[in-house]
Amino acid sequence: MGGGGGYGIDKALMFINEHLHENITLKDLAGASGLSPSHLHNLFHRATGFAPIEYFLQAKMLAASRDLYFSELPIKDIAYSYGIEDPYYFSRLFKKIIGISPKNYRNSENTDARAVSASIYGRVLG
Repeated sequence: MGGGGGYGIDKALMFINEHLHENITLKDLAGASGLSPSHLHNLFHRATGFAPIEYFLQAKMLAASRDLYFSELPIKDIAYSYGIEDPYYFSRLFKKIIGISPKNYRNSENTDARAVSASIYGRVLG
């Protein structure tokens, strides 16, 4: 990756992991990476298989899944802590990415859902 693209992707990944509790845009990521938004999008997708914001949302939901598992905070409080004001949107996004609702994830005795999130975690953050 010539032109510092690899370094820019590393900076974007670091920025994502440091800002999971916020809402960020492609422009924010581009600024952090030192790349133009379109160049970042193309390089990021090639490097990770995900569009930058798709990756960000997956990383955010994976972090939220850890909070659901390890804390007793109400789901709406977890949603707010990740910058999502609407708990219903949080639930829909969580289910879309993790494959099960936050409530069912938290209450599940079945480890399949957690295995899926661990698998996604490995692809996204590993």
